[in-house]
Amino acid sequence: MKLFHSAGANARVDIQTEDHCPPHVHALNWADRWEAKVEISFVDNNVVLMEVLPVANEPTRRTLGKLLDEVGQHLDLCRRGWWRIYGDTCLVNRWIRVSAEGVPAVLKKGRKGASQVLGAKYDPGSTVLTLAMSDGSTVSINAGDGEVER
Repeated sequence: MKLFHSAGANARVDIQTEDHCPPHVHALNWADRWEAKVEISFVDNNVVLMEVLPVANEPTRRTLGKLLDEVGQHLDLCRRGWWRIYGDTCLVNRWIRVSAEGVPAVLKKGRKGASQVLGAKYDPGSTVLTLAMSDGSTVSINAGDGEVER
């Protein structure tokens, strides 16, 4: 599913229909023959370069920086596309700790005060992410207003 064209990377950015978690987009540059995978999140607004293939055709850091900037600018579109195809935020069974201010943080592993996500829903219209937690609580945030431990 085509999302947009990255002018800075001269690449088509899309979501493939038979893919896997974590949520990510593919950027395909046919002229220079490379493909980049960029991780997106429903919790925070960071975008992360996962890989570029083939390595021999890897673009410059400047080009990759432009690509990441453009994916970040189109993050709501990317989230809507992922949700439309998969209906999944890839957060089930992840550990979350909610701060005193109500900000959820996705953790790399379980810790004291953290709960696991039992279910997650994303509303593309309002961009609200709602998490059902193992401690019985429900956490709702605007997508991007949380944190992810990397």
